[in-house]
Amino acid sequence: MVKELFYEFWEKTLPEVRTRELDIGRLDTDLINDIVGIRRCGKTYFMFLFIKHLLDDENVNKNQILYLNFENRKLHPLKESYFNDIVDFVYAEKLLDRFKKIYLFLDEVQNINGWEKQLRSIYDEFKGKVKIVISGSNASLLKKDYATLLTGRHLTINLYPLSFKEFLNFNNFSVNNKKIFTEREKSLIRKYLTEYIKSGGFPEVVLADEYKEDILQQYFGDIITRDIISRERIRKDAFLVEEIAAYLINNISNLFSLRKISNFFGSSGNKISVPTLQNYLRFFENAFLFIPIRIFSYKIRERLQHPQKIYCIDAGLISALSSKSPPDWGRLYENTVAVELKRKKCEIYYWKDYRYNEVDFVIKKGLKISTLIQVCYDMNKDNYEREASSLIKCSKELKCKDLLIITDDEEREFKESGITIKSIPLYKFLLFGY
Repeated sequence: MVKELFYEFWEKTLPEVRTRELDIGRLDTDLINDIVGIRRCGKTYFMFLFIKHLLDDENVNKNQILYLNFENRKLHPLKESYFNDIVDFVYAEKLLDRFKKIYLFLDEVQNINGWEKQLRSIYDEFKGKVKIVISGSNASLLKKDYATLLTGRHLTINLYPLSFKEFLNFNNFSVNNKKIFTEREKSLIRKYLTEYIKSGGFPEVVLADEYKEDILQQYFGDIITRDIISRERIRKDAFLVEEIAAYLINNISNLFSLRKISNFFGSSGNKISVPTLQNYLRFFENAFLFIPIRIFSYKIRERLQHPQKIYCIDAGLISALSSKSPPDWGRLYENTVAVELKRKKCEIYYWKDYRYNEVDFVIKKGLKISTLIQVCYDMNKDNYEREASSLIKCSKELKCKDLLIITDDEEREFKESGITIKSIPLYKFLLFGY
């Protein structure tokens, strides 16, 4: 079947692909490229973007490219021997005699047991002659065994649902890095921002004309069933896993402790231990569904003892699954900022003191705190005083003077206690950074 699928790929026309705001990585090195991210965020089409670049810009012959998607039903039941079939095909077609280099794309490779050793074997056998690109919907793709086997041999690309700039491009609206907009442009951008936060950035959802909420609910079910319950071989508590995920979605940006969650479910007759909950949280994180962040402290023990905050990888999932009505825009804004900071590879924490002053995001670069960020949807006088007061206290404690409040629509600078605080609208933060 591997042979047939390779022939099928050569004969078919590539689907239309849209450019993403991402570096496709170095194709002129022997490094294996890993593309990892939540299910349906666009990994397969990002692979096709790789392939299109090879065909159009590098003048590669399509017969130099081998592509397999291990979620293709034709390959089921999955077998480790497929990797031997790949090697046999390379030799049978004399690809290394015909071409200086071939390109091997393996989509959702983590679905096959033992893939790590098989990949290492192919890498060693064809070193310098085969460029390998793999994808996966689970952080286990980056687990210790794989990292050890391929130390210094791979480069990871973390793929997220669409950024706001990509979302605008998918809607045929380009900002072209301009920072000053007409009233009409600003009105359209804010309209798109509302849609982006309500429906999220999964490419298929963005391009859908209707049933966006239904698609998102189906995604959630697939992630829970296929990337958590099936992968982690959960049987007894399968229903409870989905309930815990739904609980977290309804408590986005809140502080949470595993003990309180255990007590909450125990009170309704669903006993679950703290260690089991800890495992489930790790499974959620491995499937890229949730982003937990810890309190900032220079002491590791304090970071581990305090409650965490939880964010969801896509605001559309929150809107589709939350029981809260109307939407809590403040929490949705904060979640959107959290995801954008992770997209930018920021090391983020929250801050809180014994008087319950709190700062939403502490950004650490190297050994220093670089920026403190508050998210405030409704920037009225009372809210500003509360947010600014916490920023000033945190600024003095952590010796950081880059203070920012992300708002719905306010942009200006304030002076408090001799320290400057900037405020910018969310759409500008998402488009141009901070």
